[in-house]
Amino acid sequence: MVTQLLPQVGFGWTMRICAFLILALLIFSNLTIKSRLPPSKRPFVLYAFFRPLKERTFALLSAAIFFYWWGMFIPIIFLVSDARNRGMSEHLSRYLVPIMNATRYVHL
Repeated sequence: MVTQLLPQVGFGWTMRICAFLILALLIFSNLTIKSRLPPSKRPFVLYAFFRPLKERTFALLSAAIFFYWWGMFIPIIFLVSDARNRGMSEHLSRYLVPIMNATRYVHL
């Protein structure tokens, strides 16, 4: 969808159209989902979200996961532009990210 809309309406409206599509799907899913269990009444305490970070192992694990994901997505961002700079056709370079996502789980 993005590759078809970019030349027609430009980057700004392409991103807006994608956001509106995601918003429509989000509204639909929020209206149709039903909880299996009734909600329990508990007071909201912000400290409860940061309490697990006091444990050293959990804090190190959280930092490692953050930097792993951050480092993993940086090459994906530049994959298409780097392929174009190295001489790959623009039409084929658009499909590199879906190809990479499809082959990522083959070795499992």
